[in-house]
Amino acid sequence: MRGADLGDVTREVVGLMIGALIALLVYDDARKRDWSQDKIGNRAWQWGVGAFLFALIVVPVYLVRRRKRPLLG
Repeated sequence: MRGADLGDVTREVVGLMIGALIALLVYDDARKRDWSQDKIGNRAWQWGVGAFLFALIVVPVYLVRRRKRPLLG
């Protein structure tokens, strides 16, 4: 059995970078909205971490729920 080759490692790193970018975009947008009354995630960092760890579930939920949250300021 041989170890992971460079192509496998590159794909994993690119996947992590894409996940981090999506999480940062979600976090940045969530920071601009009022989540104080939300039962799922009432802080922007919660949405960002959730988007990084569970992107396939959290990002669609975020996109639906963000419509109901007004912008701050």
